[in-house]
Amino acid sequence: MPTSHAVHLSSLLPHQRARIGQVPSRDPEKLRYLGEARIVPGAEVEVIETYPYGGGTRVRLLADGTERVLSRELADEITVYPQVAEGRSSDG
Repeated sequence: MPTSHAVHLSSLLPHQRARIGQVPSRDPEKLRYLGEARIVPGAEVEVIETYPYGGGTRVRLLADGTERVLSRELADEITVYPQVAEGRSSDG
């Protein structure tokens, strides 16, 4: 499945899939947390749910089905490459 341009994980909608591009690299605690959660560059995720009022994003790791909830703050710092369906343009 082709990918589009990089966006923040927090901008995705439920049922969208993406490949993790970059994670916050200046905070050792965040790096450790994301590493333990297996949310690392190259991992593929699907957004399951977004919570209103800055409540965060729940994602499923496509490799094993594990679900994680990420704060809005953390999801804003993770760069992803959304997947687009075959035959569809990422430009709309």
